[in-house]
Amino acid sequence: MDEILSLARQELSKSGLGEKIPSGVVLTGGCSALEGITELAEEVFESPVRRGSPIHVGGLQDVVRSPMYATGVGLVLFGFSQTRVHPQSRFRIRDESIFGRVKQRMREWFFGEFE
Repeated sequence: MDEILSLARQELSKSGLGEKIPSGVVLTGGCSALEGITELAEEVFESPVRRGSPIHVGGLQDVVRSPMYATGVGLVLFGFSQTRVHPQSRFRIRDESIFGRVKQRMREWFFGEFE
């Protein structure tokens, strides 16, 4: 883990963002739940470190309020916020027969492979 954190610090330095994190680093993902990872990251980044967990989540909070789901939940919340800001950007199927076309292509592939 030390090597991975060191590589992350190098990438931050290369991008010029290394000096722009005085308030600290937030770790997310499954590895952030490892024992002692925040202490190790504080040594490597020479900055305060904390685990990030999803917030503003309803429903199955006890399941998704884990650092492991922070990225996924964040992407869903961001996508939802974008549909409020730009309602025209919502996903729509413009061609009603798209499912029929996908089904036909899969059928052609299947029978082409196994004839």
